[in-house]
Amino acid sequence: MNIKFISMDKEVIEKFPVLPAKKILPKWFKKLPSEKFVYPLGSTLPTIKKCMPATDMLTSGYIIQNVTDIDIIKEEVQGNFVENRIKVKNNQYAPEAHRFEMCPVKNPDKQHWIKLKNPWLVRTPPGYSCLFIQPIYEFNPNLRLLSGIVDTDTFDLPVEFPGWIINNHIIKAGQPLMQVIPFKREDWKMSMEFTDTYNPKMTEELRYKDLFHAKKKFN
Repeated sequence: MNIKFISMDKEVIEKFPVLPAKKILPKWFKKLPSEKFVYPLGSTLPTIKKCMPATDMLTSGYIIQNVTDIDIIKEEVQGNFVENRIKVKNNQYAPEAHRFEMCPVKNPDKQHWIKLKNPWLVRTPPGYSCLFIQPIYEFNPNLRLLSGIVDTDTFDLPVEFPGWIINNHIIKAGQPLMQVIPFKREDWKMSMEFTDTYNPKMTEELRYKDLFHAKKKFN
């Protein structure tokens, strides 16, 4: 399957291209060994690098980078709300704003929303959508972006990224903003059942990676 990222900004394509997630992993994950000696225990333990579900999540899909420095300062306003005062290096990508009441999810201070601009139109084959989610395991202490599912086989505009600011800071150009994971749309029907016998295949010797894991490719 082929996913296309289309931009009308040549500078963005050259300086801040979309990258497969496996090529822009968090620094802490890249540096982490697969096993680590734990002094209090006096033994070596496997790290998250050996956890295939976590590794698959980290390496699935593609990363959209921020394309300009965005300096954001929180400021209290009338009505016990918080607005954001924003300076942008490239005004073409100045964030938009939404009232808190439009999506009153629990954020720390009834902050009005920012909506970050995205220079990329994402196009997938018929029947395929994309999950847009803040890069997994990045744990950005300053910025929270909302996830969403978009039918990218038909939607003909760049998906924008709404969220809120935790701390005053500059969102740097080149910072990973959003992880895009394509998937096939299918209908599902749920069922539940009872069983009194269950013999798992997994043992200390045979683990998830050996028995169940299927390699995923995002190039």
